Amino acid sequence: MRVASVSSASLGMRWIPNAIGDKAFIDEIEQEIKEQRQATKSPADIVWPRVVQPDIEVVEQAVADEFGIDIDDLGMHGRRVGPAKSVAVEFACRLCGLTQRAAGERYGGISGAAAAHLRKALRAASSKDEALRKRVDELAEKMRDR
Repeated sequence: MRVASVSSASLGMRWIPNAIGDKAFIDEIEQEIKEQRQATKSPADIVWPRVVQPDIEVVEQAVADEFGIDIDDLGMHGRRVGPAKSVAVEFACRLCGLTQRAAGERYGGISGAAAAHLRKALRAASSKDEALRKRVDELAEKMRDR
């Protein structure tokens, strides 16, 4: 993956000191962005690279398979599915870009605050239980590879 920062003069943006890339690559990216800026009326019209995120349905299926539950159980209100719902909420927010409120609505109609609590509880449990942490990390890696 090639990453570059561009000068503040060329974009009106703050320079990023820890950018990765050699001088030639950075110059190439700056030139490409200058050309895009000249072709558009506003910097907001520039098409920036998008981060590919897994579909929520793929994430749900992977979580259900990993924890041996039915995918419909993730949407049920309550604690019947144990840590699977916490993992699903965490991945929906972290990997799929859903807000905590949207994830909560999807997984049992819970509030955004309740979704935040599930995520915090999962982090706490993962810090104490090495097997759970490893299981969650491996599942997250699988999701990133899809």
